[in-house]
Amino acid sequence: MKKIASLLLAASAAALMGACSNFGCASADTSAAAILDKTWTPTELAKQGSLAAPEGRDMAFITFTKGDEPAKTQVNGYAGDNGFFGSASVEDGGKISFGPLATTLKLGQNTEYEYMFLKALNDTKGFEVCGATLLLEDADGNVLIRLKQIEKPER
Repeated sequence: MKKIASLLLAASAAALMGACSNFGCASADTSAAAILDKTWTPTELAKQGSLAAPEGRDMAFITFTKGDEPAKTQVNGYAGDNGFFGSASVEDGGKISFGPLATTLKLGQNTEYEYMFLKALNDTKGFEVCGATLLLEDADGNVLIRLKQIEKPER
């Protein structure tokens, strides 16, 4: 019984250490400046399983452009088949939420991936930056999307 309690305590402590510590990041940057005016591409979606990420010209990405105030951050990018744009509220302390995102209406081969990517953005409530890696998290701190910083692709 003591062994089970010790294992549960160890597992709980590991979970509380935060998502960034799992990636060798001593301290996460949760300032709005850490993600603004940068472009990111997803490297992993939660529950992605064996679904392949679009590559080349179809590579998904998101750019955060600083607005006049935190609630007016502009976002745009590409989700795999369609471009998207909208706004987000990005605040110091790792708080983020996306407003409604509009997309173009093209059919393509990456529909399932695109749906998962856009849904994950919609469910995002927090973020952490560890070097060139951005983690978008749900309200419970679970990582929904892992992204890496890139140069904005030409489209």
